[in-house]
Amino acid sequence: GMQSNYIKINSIKKIDDLNIGFDVDQPIDIQITKLDSVFYFLSEYDVHYMRMSDQHKGVLKKSNLHPFSKKTLYTINGKNIVFKEYYKSASISEISKNIKNDDNEADLLKLKLSVNNADTLIDLRGHKGIVSPKTYFYFDNLFFSISYGSKNFNLPFAIYLKSFELDRYPGSNSPSSFASNIEVWDNEKKIDYRIFMNNVLNYRGYRFFQSSYDKDEKGTILSVNQDKWGTIITYFGYLCLIVSVLTLILSRFSRFNILSRVKNK
Repeated sequence: GMQSNYIKINSIKKIDDLNIGFDVDQPIDIQITKLDSVFYFLSEYDVHYMRMSDQHKGVLKKSNLHPFSKKTLYTINGKNIVFKEYYKSASISEISKNIKNDDNEADLLKLKLSVNNADTLIDLRGHKGIVSPKTYFYFDNLFFSISYGSKNFNLPFAIYLKSFELDRYPGSNSPSSFASNIEVWDNEKKIDYRIFMNNVLNYRGYRFFQSSYDKDEKGTILSVNQDKWGTIITYFGYLCLIVSVLTLILSRFSRFNILSRVKNK
């Protein structure tokens, strides 16, 4: 289907491998310009067109200025374009399509940055498992560098993926299980291990879980958790709870024993 794209004046946007500009002073694939109240375009390719009102077809030669008409389908280098509307005064903002995030698309994080008595809105794109590029900008004579997404950490060892295995339910494309056969490289030491659901690699305080896999099914995605003292503290808490329960039951001054003695009398 057709997808809507918006181009601001004096800017260039890449749409389906075509660089399309609106009133920019440089050679590009398609240059759109407005003279008085009429729109024109200049193309580096021959353009096939079809008027939707009467199905009239024709070809417009490249490197010539042609009227850019609404309700006309233009085919430029195999790409279809329709001029839908011109907004003289408009602003572009992005909103959520739904409440639940789409794992196949990048998240959009909107930040409000306040400096002294001035503030501005910043759009940052990122996603879990993706190291997003930094956004650099000046605001109120200050330089900022902001990014949203995952952060790179260097492990004290390396993990090499030897093979990835994916099993599906019979007669279906739905995965039933997947596993990673990996090799831990720690200086001169090499350790073979198989990571799959409920089988976690626990090495030097790092726990690696089988999380997902690449779309081409040739790579694996592991979740990493470093919990050096958390597990010990949790088990110690369980131990304290068990000791407390046993103390309440066995102590001769506990309510259990007092009630038991009263009953036996």
